[in-house]
Amino acid sequence: MGPSLSSLAGARYILTFIDEFTRYSVVFSLKNKDETSAHWRTFRTHAERHHNLKIKEIRSDNGGEYLPLRNELFADGIVVSPTHPYSSQQNGIAERFNRTIMDQTRSVIHDSRAPFKLWGEISAAINFLRVRTPSSTLNYETPYQRWFGTKADISTLRVLWSEAYMHIPKRGRAHKKLSARAAGPYRL
Repeated sequence: MGPSLSSLAGARYILTFIDEFTRYSVVFSLKNKDETSAHWRTFRTHAERHHNLKIKEIRSDNGGEYLPLRNELFADGIVVSPTHPYSSQQNGIAERFNRTIMDQTRSVIHDSRAPFKLWGEISAAINFLRVRTPSSTLNYETPYQRWFGTKADISTLRVLWSEAYMHIPKRGRAHKKLSARAAGPYRL
């Protein structure tokens, strides 16, 4: 999923994984769909090691991204449940998640007047916030809490496209006493 415009990092698609129980999600930016296998393995390793449980099933649309993994998934006992063509409602949680991510990305870009090429980075930031936001589906816990068993530290969050300054250490200043102590402003 993704717009036809390449992101700042050159991505043309985003790949999303969402755990049905915790609603914890991960968003990866892809330059091409061939990168799906590597990102699946990263997500799988993280999920299985963190919870000491094996993934049993993958629900996906009928895209061909998982075809290269078919034999590996079968050998590992993971059931792949693709939706029927033109029946995205069969994959409701993921489809709704994908729509929400893209709707919110679009809103943030327009509200902040950020360049369109930041869509990939903004999508990842939206997901970062989403997993740290309480959900009525989870009895007002966050997906992060459900996944990691602890509350997330949100003390460093900043408003998108706000001004920020970067501290310049003394050893990086041309004149110790007269040089600027910060560079900027930069846009976050």
